[in-house]
Amino acid sequence: MRHEPKALCLSVNLVLTSLTRLQPLSEPVTKIAALNGNLTFDDIALAPESLSMPHFIIDCSESILTLSKPQELMQSVYDAAESTKLFAESGVGGIKVRLNPYSHFLNVDAHAHFVHVFANIMEGRTQEQKKDLSDNVVRALNALLPDVEIISMNVRDFEKATYCNKPMVNDPAI
Repeated sequence: MRHEPKALCLSVNLVLTSLTRLQPLSEPVTKIAALNGNLTFDDIALAPESLSMPHFIIDCSESILTLSKPQELMQSVYDAAESTKLFAESGVGGIKVRLNPYSHFLNVDAHAHFVHVFANIMEGRTQEQKKDLSDNVVRALNALLPDVEIISMNVRDFEKATYCNKPMVNDPAI
């Protein structure tokens, strides 16, 4: 079925918004409108492979596990990330959290405890969205671990052009 470019732009924008839980996208809609309805995924800022995220890796001192149970720590990060509404609620695009406690480490002023979260997400979120994500996670961890002085997080983007996962290998059309 052939859609008029304006209708195509609106429907693609709404689908992307509901699939990725991001705010409506203005740049891709402009790009799509310029294509006169000849739409390809390369012309959309957040194609289906962008749903293959995010991964949250918690690095912490092993001593953190005396202050919080591992599941509680991971759930805190999960809930804070989920509250941003930036990621799929289930499936391949759902939030993934892993925990790496360290028994051997050095840090400034010889603090006994530290937590650092690495968020790896598909490119396409705004700086403001990534900052809100970091703020939410650090606030949640601070509430869970109020006596821990070193709590931090950073967000890294995966490049859409170089990212690959099992569904993409099994279906070359993705």
